[in-house]
Amino acid sequence: MRYFPLFADLDAAGVLVAGGGEQAAQKVRLLRKTNARITVVAAAVTDELQGLAQQDAITIVPRAFVAGDLDGQRLVYAATGDRVLDAAVSRAAQARGIPVNVVDVPELSTFITPAIVDRAPVTVAIGTEGAAPVLARLCSSAHSFILSMRAEDTPIVRFSSPSRSSSHLSSHTSRCPGAGRNASLAITASSI
Repeated sequence: MRYFPLFADLDAAGVLVAGGGEQAAQKVRLLRKTNARITVVAAAVTDELQGLAQQDAITIVPRAFVAGDLDGQRLVYAATGDRVLDAAVSRAAQARGIPVNVVDVPELSTFITPAIVDRAPVTVAIGTEGAAPVLARLCSSAHSFILSMRAEDTPIVRFSSPSRSSSHLSSHTSRCPGAGRNASLAITASSI
């Protein structure tokens, strides 16, 4: 296993997204499910990102990335679409010890973002280490279906009794059937 599955606490954490196109917007959509402080740095951004900035949901720095943009950031996504600029973002983040993901370029990334099924309070993350993204989507769809069933009717998602307030399943990692050795599944449950 090259990539270790874990769930990062991004509550009030600074997260930088370098880039303003659709790939950057996809990362911002995902990050908005957290309470991270999201900063987008790009000379031009999509209408969607501009709208989020107008709602004060994200901050936009309207220029190209500079290394100083990493100050105070806990996590970085490089999604500029410019291989040279994305590599510069990766080098700068790694030099500071900040985890960085260069979208669709795992060799420049220190972490990958798995396929995610979010059925609060259960989150399922499915990763294939980039080797089988179609399989990850298939596993994601199957787990989404299972988790959409009512918890009280489905033993597979019954983690605790209603009288208990704390989480009893904090993390579990297993293999996706038929996925080979590179596919993994991580499940976490917050308070149930």
